[in-house]
Amino acid sequence: MRMSIVGLAFSGKTTFFELLTKHGFTGAMSGKKGGNIGTVFVPDERLDHLTRIYEPKKQVNASLEFNDSQSLSTEGSGNSFSTAALEEIRRADTLCLAIQTFDSIPHPMDSVDPTRDLEFINSEFILNDLMALEKRSEKLRKVAQISKQQEDLLELAAVDKACTALEQGKALRDIELTAQEAKALSGYQLMSLKPMLVVLNVGEDQVDKMDELMAAAARDYPSLQFTAMCARLESELADIEPEDAREFMTDLGIEEPAFSRIVRACLDLVGLQVFFTVGADECRAWTIVKTATAFDAAGAIHSDIQRGFIRAMVLPYSAFAEAPSEDTFKGSAVQEKKDYAMQDGDIVEFKFSV
Repeated sequence: MRMSIVGLAFSGKTTFFELLTKHGFTGAMSGKKGGNIGTVFVPDERLDHLTRIYEPKKQVNASLEFNDSQSLSTEGSGNSFSTAALEEIRRADTLCLAIQTFDSIPHPMDSVDPTRDLEFINSEFILNDLMALEKRSEKLRKVAQISKQQEDLLELAAVDKACTALEQGKALRDIELTAQEAKALSGYQLMSLKPMLVVLNVGEDQVDKMDELMAAAARDYPSLQFTAMCARLESELADIEPEDAREFMTDLGIEEPAFSRIVRACLDLVGLQVFFTVGADECRAWTIVKTATAFDAAGAIHSDIQRGFIRAMVLPYSAFAEAPSEDTFKGSAVQEKKDYAMQDGDIVEFKFSV
């Protein structure tokens, strides 16, 4: 899964990216067109606990890929995105939008107004999607008139429905789409259709007002998820010893690092959950969609395991945590069939034959 971090200049998006990759893959690299890419490991205390019990040769956390896209211009009218930025945003599965809320550094619009910034960027997403679909609609209409194919007619209907919503200033994530319409639009990589997490970058003097700032920004955007962090403060915390960092956070009333909270929010935003496999060689977290069955989860590990699926031995992490030992899984895991609905935190051992 690729997450693209977007925002205006000075929004703190690059600091946010550096903070994320500092905790994950330190080899963040520069992309061909200037964007930075880094793999970030998803922190999980449950996996840490399993590793302490099993003492495997290695621990493998779930991971997400983050891209620090180019800063958005304030030019507006569909001109706020460079070609490179458009390409990165469209390729992303999810968007993380950084919004500046403090005035200790300059703002590209000369004043700080998180609600205005969000409205501006959201409008630019809508406008770019509209321009792309209008061009496609013209071509598709000609094709459909000649071919009379049901597939072309259905795609045209979906594109026209999307254009109507966009003309009304609605983001596509805010309208109801049938499964058929969503499938027809999926190939266009539409920005206003992508899940988006809005990250308010607050000043050090605003840390105790984060909930208030989030509520104000979220008022007109019920379909978006919001969180907040102080990028400068989080960067300082990342550079000091863990024990000192915990003490510092306690003094500030911060329960956990923003890094952990935001990465988990991104995982949830794209509808993913994790399950664990354990053993002497490794303890690993695997990502699957929230609707996944045991059969799907087997395929996430290897196609041979899925092909030769016999059964899955499953134990919820919560049950393991009540009596944490290597014997707990062996004695308490329940046998499940292919259609078992996987739950977040399940510990699983697959029995298969190929």
